[in-house]
Amino acid sequence: MPSRGAAVRVGHRARSDREARGPRRGYAWGVPERFEPIGMTVTHEARLRAARWLLPLPLWTMPLTALLAWSAEPAGVVGIGALLMLELAAFSTLAMIAPSVLAWLLRTDWLGHVDVRLTPEHLLIDHAYPTTEIGVARLAAHDTVQVTTPTHELDLRFSNGEDAARFVRALSRAARERRAYELTLRSGAARLRRVAMWWTAGIGVAALALLAGPEAAPASILAILGSCVAWARDERVFVGADGIEVRGWRRRYFAYRDIERVDLLPTVFFGASTRVVVVLRDGRHISLGRMEPARAEIVASILSEGIRMVIEGRAAGDRVSQLERDASESAGDWQARVSLVTQRGAGYREHAVDPERLALLMRNPASDNEQRVAAALALRANPSALAKIRVAADVSAEPRVARLLELVSDDSLEDEALEHALRRAAR
Repeated sequence: MPSRGAAVRVGHRARSDREARGPRRGYAWGVPERFEPIGMTVTHEARLRAARWLLPLPLWTMPLTALLAWSAEPAGVVGIGALLMLELAAFSTLAMIAPSVLAWLLRTDWLGHVDVRLTPEHLLIDHAYPTTEIGVARLAAHDTVQVTTPTHELDLRFSNGEDAARFVRALSRAARERRAYELTLRSGAARLRRVAMWWTAGIGVAALALLAGPEAAPASILAILGSCVAWARDERVFVGADGIEVRGWRRRYFAYRDIERVDLLPTVFFGASTRVVVVLRDGRHISLGRMEPARAEIVASILSEGIRMVIEGRAAGDRVSQLERDASESAGDWQARVSLVTQRGAGYREHAVDPERLALLMRNPASDNEQRVAAALALRANPSALAKIRVAADVSAEPRVARLLELVSDDSLEDEALEHALRRAAR
């Protein structure tokens, strides 16, 4: 039974040949597995994004009112200052309570028993959630399961921990064909609170600058623009089978094989929060920022699961010597040679490489990028393996590898064009 707070990342064991696997246990004759949580809370991602745009609108009344008053009566500094301070105090109070209120309004609470059905293709509750889109399922508490999809976050409350753990195990079995997915680094209330905080600070500085006189108007404009820039930032993490890509002002990719450990550092910054620090094998410490403790546990659990997958991948074998590229070998020669490693009597060493081993190597997080791309090149000659290469591209968070795997899986692409792409990637 999963321990409390343990994250179970579903998917990333993708295979496209469903029929070849045969029926899964628990889904004979297409009968869905049923669960009955005693309650559920649904947070809507689309509504949260709309709220991030709507929340700052009232703040624009302050600088606009100040500018209009100043243009009408330039000498009325005291009156303008009093008006600005009154508006700022009112909105500061509103900004402190609005995010929590808005987040509560953007949730849907289901009271009483909820009919939940699970098939290999869908999680059926209020509507069908494809299992390929379910990114995280975790025990947020002993009897609560949190499920994350691109459009919703679901908190399902069970009557006991055993039923909750059974649901997590079943969901993990069902969602085996999931693609790489995005996860926000902050929950709904925290994202809205961040918007309110930056806009309140920016408008406050703008208001004080206007009190100094017309010559300070540029500073007021810069303060508002600074709030716009900070408000637009909404960091997310793109989770794949090989690593994560943090998407904020810039994109940073961390391969699981390069991560030594993950540290959670509690902090106090406008309330309890936790800083997630990724310690790389080269000694660098990379901070992913502050987030709520529950969200920090999810991110840390995803990374810890990735580290575990690397250990398992190394034990299973993360290299195939026939795929290694010689320093003097051109991209075209390397491509031609590795395409023959699955054939017996091909003239390169005496043993052919099992295609199933190559298929596993493409998705092995312990393997380096060259080995994974070479495995795809070796499988490309077999048309039935192209679907597996596409799946390996779908579950990768490494932009360069995902792009190369997509090119390799394109059977209409000429060898010369593929060779050109390989040369560019090697630079």
